[in-house]
Amino acid sequence: MRQTNFNTFSRLPNDVKEYVFRKGKTELVPSVTVGSGATGAMWSNTDDMLKLLRMYLRNGQPIVDDKTIAEMETPHSWLGVKEGLRSGYALGNYYSHYYNKYGFRGHDGLLGTCYSKCMYNRELGLGFVIASNSNNPNTKIEELVAAFVEQNAPPQKLPNQPLDRKAIEPYLGFYQFDSPRNEIARLMDLFMNGLKVYVENDTLVFKTLEGQKTKLLQTAPMVFRREGMNASTIAFAKNADGKNVLSMAGVYFEQSSYAWGLFWRSLLGLMLILVLVSGIAAMGSLFGAVRRKLTWRVVFVRFMPIVSTAFFGYAFTKLFEKQQFSYLIYQFNDINAETLLIFVATTFFGLAGVICGYFAFNMTMQANHIWGKWFWRLTYVSMAVLAIVFFKYGIIGIRTWAM
Repeated sequence: MRQTNFNTFSRLPNDVKEYVFRKGKTELVPSVTVGSGATGAMWSNTDDMLKLLRMYLRNGQPIVDDKTIAEMETPHSWLGVKEGLRSGYALGNYYSHYYNKYGFRGHDGLLGTCYSKCMYNRELGLGFVIASNSNNPNTKIEELVAAFVEQNAPPQKLPNQPLDRKAIEPYLGFYQFDSPRNEIARLMDLFMNGLKVYVENDTLVFKTLEGQKTKLLQTAPMVFRREGMNASTIAFAKNADGKNVLSMAGVYFEQSSYAWGLFWRSLLGLMLILVLVSGIAAMGSLFGAVRRKLTWRVVFVRFMPIVSTAFFGYAFTKLFEKQQFSYLIYQFNDINAETLLIFVATTFFGLAGVICGYFAFNMTMQANHIWGKWFWRLTYVSMAVLAIVFFKYGIIGIRTWAM
């Protein structure tokens, strides 16, 4: 593999041209590399990736033995391993294409706009490599290629067994997601992900917070696969603390109270809505100041929730933009106008929460009517609570250059 290297910090020449398709036009963008190390830093091409693929199809020969390949394909870090499941992430190797006739193993890569995927099935002796240099998703092409290479393979005989109602009974209920992608996304991941597990017509079902239902078919004691999938990916077990957990291809959920999950999500949502609505009320306060019924200090405090939230929201649009167009991530490595804006905006939100928390309990001259006083008190309390929650989850004072 002479065309493969670990190009960290862009220290090696890189003649790869990268493009994004945006607003109906194709644009040439800078080609960048990851500076953190091996993760995401390997550059290769289809010729070298085909050599790697052939090694897997030959059970590691002539480089390693078949036991080493089997070890690389075996997950080690999720609870489903104890139940014999091989789906999920292994040693630089994972299982995918669950809805094809057969699954494939391998790995993919995305850096800037360069995307590649190297997948194989040792049982069938088949595999494929895909590589591109634009931000157009290759998912549909990949599915077509996978279906094509396995079209002559016979259908799989998948194991099934009747649902063990007695064994699964203690594991029914609500499960809270608890394996976030990273620190900044942790709160959003917790807020957006949860599952309700129940039995319907003698079939185990889970339902997402959005209401999407999925039937689960039992394949072994406490092990299940989704209806239509070619492999088992779900295991119910107990963690080290004795709590009931659901592990899904390496994604981790803990059994929790549905009422509590609904309460804290609703509370956070209502507080955010209250802060946003306060912007309209703050605009009305301007007229009160002009008519000298309110002091400008009061108007200033009333504008703090909506202004700080607007800056906070803008900062996160910049963060999500980098996530969507990862070739821009290198801009976060240094102190510049954009990274300073993110730091100042998220810090300002925290300071606004402290100030609003103070005025929540010092309402003198903040409102003339009882309803107005309670509205602004609740708004200020909401700001203070949101600031505390955001601080707890590491999204106050974000310094991207220090990550």
